Amino acid sequence: PFVEQPDTIETMLGREVPEQLGFQCAAIYGDQDGGFSLRTSSGCSGLASHLDRDDPLILYPRSNRTLVALCDIPASRILLPAGEPTPAYALPIIGGGHTYAIVLYGEHRTGEPMDSEEERLLVRLAHGAANAYEHLLLRTRESEIAALRHQLGLS
Repeated sequence: PFVEQPDTIETMLGREVPEQLGFQCAAIYGDQDGGFSLRTSSGCSGLASHLDRDDPLILYPRSNRTLVALCDIPASRILLPAGEPTPAYALPIIGGGHTYAIVLYGEHRTGEPMDSEEERLLVRLAHGAANAYEHLLLRTRESEIAALRHQLGLS
């Protein structure tokens, strides 16, 4: 999980995972600007570009800290597109008490429900992705510390 760019994590979660598991669509909302901004989507169209931290699409997965079915949470304040593939599940990417992203997945293309093995797989992937985001954050902090040390003449 020790990647060099956040795009690698987002490609894995937003494109490769839904492709392998046969989901209709996927979208990733990343923590940004006091809320969560749409970073990437595949097969979903018409999604909001930004979600408030208290929107149920964000709040419930963050609070539960695990995969949630969107049918089990109150309606979002944003409208999901009608007549097109829409998200059915939300998976939080949480590490060290920080929510890095919320990944939305659609139903299977076949119409079959998600099984418990797939749920466990997604939760494990979320833990790995959180580790990867934390790794990126650590690398950023190390660079910042090195730059500060250099400015102070401590290098």
